[in-house]
Amino acid sequence: MDKKDCLIIKKIIKKQNKIEYDYEANGKWKELLNMDEKMYIEYDMNIEKVPDSIAAVPFLCNVLPISFVFNLGIFVDEIDKSFYECIPEVKKGYIKIHPKIPMLGKIQTKRIIENSYTKKTTGALFSGGVDATNTLLQHIDEKPILLTLWGADVTLDDESGWNIVKKHHISVAKEYGLEYSFMRTNFRSVLNMSALTNYVFEKENGEWWHDFQHGIAILGHIAPIAYLKEMKTLYIASSNTIESRGIIACASDPLIDNYLKFASCKIIHDGYEFNRQDKVHNICNYLDKTNKKHIPLRVCWKSSGGENCCECEKCYRTIIEIIAEKKDPIDFGFNLTEDKRKKMMKRMPKIDLVKYNFANYYSDAQKRFLENYTEEETPSDLKWFRIFKMKNEKPKYVNFFERTLKKIKKAVKRIIIRK
Repeated sequence: MDKKDCLIIKKIIKKQNKIEYDYEANGKWKELLNMDEKMYIEYDMNIEKVPDSIAAVPFLCNVLPISFVFNLGIFVDEIDKSFYECIPEVKKGYIKIHPKIPMLGKIQTKRIIENSYTKKTTGALFSGGVDATNTLLQHIDEKPILLTLWGADVTLDDESGWNIVKKHHISVAKEYGLEYSFMRTNFRSVLNMSALTNYVFEKENGEWWHDFQHGIAILGHIAPIAYLKEMKTLYIASSNTIESRGIIACASDPLIDNYLKFASCKIIHDGYEFNRQDKVHNICNYLDKTNKKHIPLRVCWKSSGGENCCECEKCYRTIIEIIAEKKDPIDFGFNLTEDKRKKMMKRMPKIDLVKYNFANYYSDAQKRFLENYTEEETPSDLKWFRIFKMKNEKPKYVNFFERTLKKIKKAVKRIIIRK
């Protein structure tokens, strides 16, 4: 194999609960990877019995989208048969989601290994948010193993935040009598995110993590656990719905996830038929049916740790969605004090409902709100929400900013070329 523009996996090191990858980057790969560190994953179980053909999957899933987008080669000594055979279908998914970018690239190997087992368990990726909680409750009778990555949403240097997340997930697992498994991974920091995002931004105003990487990269981490636990099904919760296809380009989509396979495990992109308000409705209904006192959610994207700040757009959105179902946000993990509620109701009509094209979420919440509350029943601080006019387009200043940033990037690129 020609080493030019090729990523070569030289060795997969398995020691107790840790997998490390020794690889050689050539040509364009050197620009797109952070060569100062190598990818590793620490599991909470011994993974030494996992064959190299399966242990390679997490690394391959992390770099496969780069191979597609930049037409680069990857070489690995041996590869799992199910995974190898699913790659063409996964690539077709990327082509449908990103039609402006040619999807090429190639994996070469010496050996294709069939790994099969008796199918016994199911798994569910779990973040604690609305999407993941809906998926958990929809499949609670299957007793899925809860699976969470430290290094995906919570950074590796945020130990206090991770401890909050871990405590929350252990609590959920115990509440429902489930197994759980955690892994610590530096998979995000081994990529040159700025170079990758700059490229796809110029092509389609894209962002690498959200648009190309996170779905397949996160799922790939579960391959060793799926092998050891003889997992037949792995659920990943949907973030979007069919109505958003062609509008939102997301790396986690049924067109990709449902075609990804490893060993005897199939992936299901779950909940695509529900919008976000439907999922909140399902969660609230579960609370009623089971007579549970609370179902804590973890949705915040502002706080450094794992708690809900009740001051960011994501918290506001979820609080409004819960209120629209005639439920108390406190029962779902929101410490919504009187002062925080006053601040929220003052800010929301002015900023958050029209910012960054989130209007569709709030339109669904408003519709449910109007179904559940008469004018007389509406809380006084939410009278505005009954008549608020939703905007489905980005504000002019956001579009102006994006156009200006794109022009600046092109101008800088021309200057560099001239030099």
